[in-house]
Amino acid sequence: LQFSRVAFEPILVPFFVVWGLYFFLKSQDTPKWIYLTSLFFALSLYAYVGARFFVPLFAVLIFFLFRRQIMIMKKHVVLAAILFIIVLAPLLPSIASTGGRVGGTSIFNSPEPTRMVNEYRHQDFLSKNKFSVVFHNKPLLWAEGFFIGYMRHLSPTYLFAGDNQLNWRVGSSLGILYLFEFPLIVLVILKIIRTRSRVGFFLLGWALIAPIPAAFTTETPHPLRSIGGIPALSILSAWGLSEFLQVFRQRRVILYALGVLAVLNIANYFHFYYNH
Repeated sequence: LQFSRVAFEPILVPFFVVWGLYFFLKSQDTPKWIYLTSLFFALSLYAYVGARFFVPLFAVLIFFLFRRQIMIMKKHVVLAAILFIIVLAPLLPSIASTGGRVGGTSIFNSPEPTRMVNEYRHQDFLSKNKFSVVFHNKPLLWAEGFFIGYMRHLSPTYLFAGDNQLNWRVGSSLGILYLFEFPLIVLVILKIIRTRSRVGFFLLGWALIAPIPAAFTTETPHPLRSIGGIPALSILSAWGLSEFLQVFRQRRVILYALGVLAVLNIANYFHFYYNH
């Protein structure tokens, strides 16, 4: 809602990715559906530049967890890959270009690492430190920047409370998910780890790879650049609600408390949305 109402084109990424995944699951029974998977994944790369990094990672995740099924329909997969390249052909010159929006937001083109390296090396030069290049170099700062940016996307305060990072995109004190979804997500993660569910690990992997493209940029956390993970978070939350209802089905007070919290959270969101 937050992104679609202001017509952000990246909202198309979850749409294309979900449909692509849906047809991939259908292809397990009827291999020809894999061609629609290829088509929708290719179209997602037209929707938003971040998808050009996310979708290949998503495809690798699918292959890793469903490689046996994929190898069974190897012929169709090869033809689907050819279709993917054909649909993507008009976009290839843009993808090959290193300029534009990607270059302007990338941590690799930020002047800050260069400034910091020069400053620290100058200080080491004055103190005659011979190991300055080991401790102060741009690859090390890039790795640090990526790690910090990635971890910010996994922060509970960012996901459930806003962390004062979202500005106009969502609103003060509001996160990507509602606060009442926090126990639901925790509960389902514990279940996935305990049962070693392949579907569960797939959903977690989906949610964990989504922030990778955003982590390579200078502004983090960034909900728009990690928008590909929204369906996974929604499914995990819904699964968590199902588990919550089963675990506490005899404890109505806890169920009512969650319901009241949900109503308050949703009312609070719409208050911010329409008034602030």
